[in-house]
Amino acid sequence: MEKIKRCTHCARFLGESAFSWRNKAKGYRQSECRKCHSTVNYIWAKQNHKHKLQNQRQWRRNNPNYDKQYCQNNHNKVNAKAAKRRAMKLNQSPQLTEEEKHRMEVLYGWAQELPGVHVDHIEPLSGGGLHHPDNLQIIPTKQNLEKGAKYPKEFYGRFYEFCAGKTPTVFEEGIV
Repeated sequence: MEKIKRCTHCARFLGESAFSWRNKAKGYRQSECRKCHSTVNYIWAKQNHKHKLQNQRQWRRNNPNYDKQYCQNNHNKVNAKAAKRRAMKLNQSPQLTEEEKHRMEVLYGWAQELPGVHVDHIEPLSGGGLHHPDNLQIIPTKQNLEKGAKYPKEFYGRFYEFCAGKTPTVFEEGIV
C-alpha cells in the first residue's frame, strides 16, 4: 500500500510516487508533487532567462579569446575530428569532372555568401552517400542541424514523398 502525502504547493493529497526523491538513500521525498515542481521550475526559468543571457553575454565580453584558447589547448581533439571528417569526404569522393568541381565550388560559394544556410549531403556520408554535387543541397542552418545524418525520407517522412512526386500506393499503405 502506497503512502499518501500532501503537496505543500497545491495542497492535494497524492500517492508517494507522485513526489520526486530529494535523497533516495535516506528515503526523503520532495515536499511538492512532480507537477508543481516542474511548473515552479518552468516559471523560474522564464523569469530568469533574460538574466542568464545577460550573464552569458558579459562572460563572453570578459573572455573574448575562449574559443581560440580552447582550440589551442585541445588541438589534438579538434584536429582529429576535422581530420576524420576530411578523410571520410575524400574516401567517398568519386573522380570528378571539371564541370562537377565547378558546381561544387559554386554551391559552397553560395553557402558562404548567404547568411544562415549550410551545404548538406542529401544522403549522409556516414550512411554511404557520396561527396558529389548531385548529393549536395543548400538548406537553412537550423534544418541541417536537425537533420544530422538522417536520410531525407527518414527526416521529412511523408512530406518527402509528396515533394518527390511519389504518392503512396494502396499496397504501401497496408490497406490491401
